[in-house]
Amino acid sequence: MVSRRWTLNSNLDYYVATNQTDPKVRLQLRYKAPSGVVHEVGKYHLDLDALADSGVVNRRDTPGGVVYDVKIVHRNKAFSFQTHEGRSIPLNRFEITP
Repeated sequence: MVSRRWTLNSNLDYYVATNQTDPKVRLQLRYKAPSGVVHEVGKYHLDLDALADSGVVNRRDTPGGVVYDVKIVHRNKAFSFQTHEGRSIPLNRFEITP
């Protein structure tokens, strides 16, 4: 399992990570508010294969192997995985509890 730290910017209200090669990710998500202040959102265990099977993460075969494209959106004070087709799953389902 790899660790990643992503910061979602309020200017876009989404974050896209393409060409992720590891199917298991421990994610620390942060959110940069319009004021420029960065807030911790939470920590999550992600199984990108399972999320791809659910249709909320894109999985692609490349000459170098399988890669994943992940999009996290921020809407109505909540964070979700979402594909370009509009299918989504709330991110909080995968939160690591202390």
